[in-house]
Amino acid sequence: MHDGRWLHRDLKPTNIGLIGPLRSVLLDVGTSRHIQAGGSLRPEPGTVGTVGYLAPELELEDYDHSIDIWSMGIILFELTYNYHLWKYAINPWRDGKTNEALRPSFQVVSYCWISSFVARIPRSR
Repeated sequence: MHDGRWLHRDLKPTNIGLIGPLRSVLLDVGTSRHIQAGGSLRPEPGTVGTVGYLAPELELEDYDHSIDIWSMGIILFELTYNYHLWKYAINPWRDGKTNEALRPSFQVVSYCWISSFVARIPRSR
């Protein structure tokens, strides 16, 4: 998809279908957009993506294929650890209550690999 300069813009587990062992297909491509070589798209706040899988820049600044890489990092984390990456994040609406710390539960190798997908700076993905 990215080789053809297309962005999915809503990658999440329910948008990945399995059609055989080790073969998958992307579903729900209605929000996909074509991007010029070396180009970017302008933010469209609230119009694409799913909360929990959105790359930070999607709502705030011009973006490129790295938004899909971010979403894939979240999905890989879920597949590896069997819970969503933000499950243990601080929730400001919970009266200061937080769940257990997240990082100590990681295995170093998988953490380093997956964290490269969700790097805050898009070109680092």
